[in-house]
Amino acid sequence: MAPASARTRLVVAAASSLTDVIGELESRYEALHPEIDIAPAFAGSGVHRIQIDRGAPIDVLVFASRGQVRPLVESGRVFAEDIHVVAGNQLVLVARAETRLGDFAELRSRPGLLVSAGDPVRVPAGEYAARLFEKRGWSPRLEGRLVPAENVRQVLRYVETGVVAAGLVYRTDALQSDDVVVVESFGPSDVGEVEVVAAPLRGSGHEDEAAKFVAYVASPEGREVWADRGFSVPGLGSTTPLPTASDGSAR
Repeated sequence: MAPASARTRLVVAAASSLTDVIGELESRYEALHPEIDIAPAFAGSGVHRIQIDRGAPIDVLVFASRGQVRPLVESGRVFAEDIHVVAGNQLVLVARAETRLGDFAELRSRPGLLVSAGDPVRVPAGEYAARLFEKRGWSPRLEGRLVPAENVRQVLRYVETGVVAAGLVYRTDALQSDDVVVVESFGPSDVGEVEVVAAPLRGSGHEDEAAKFVAYVASPEGREVWADRGFSVPGLGSTTPLPTASDGSAR
């Protein structure tokens, strides 16, 4: 490995839901390029976008929604041609097995049950959840049944610890938990396309190095990492099955 003083540090602003896959991509890339030091920073995609607008020293973004990148294209921090759709995901409703929840409609019909979702202003998963609520004609917030969260990992923790009966998270987050099962999955007709996008930031001072890392994240080798972590990837699909309520227990 190159001396620390000789390594180029790339700050990667990534959605909290991507913690595990970015960690693996970081390790693999640094093994191939010891002169590069990948420094991930995890938060909601909306939080990162605001930080970038305010001049935070970020080299690469990896967001859970194309919509959060659009304002950065408009401001000139990201060029549209530099954006890569690297993987897809899916919004799912999760609960603990003992909750015995059948589907989204049953959640709505059981007034004693609370549900958690991300803040739609800060978290793309919250945007997708808001679309789902609108599509299904239900406002749990007005009924006092919605518990907002800062990111999808917090939603998952709320479900695991019994703060809420159910939560809306990504498919890949459900795969990380031994304490929840998937009650229902939602497709594009309910929430739109759930895409993970990556791009280098213009004016960061490390544009060439950032572009090379993004190219790796979107490369065939990188796509295999995404697929192994449960993301959908064109030509590869996903290699990891989901735990479902019909299994009778959590993973």
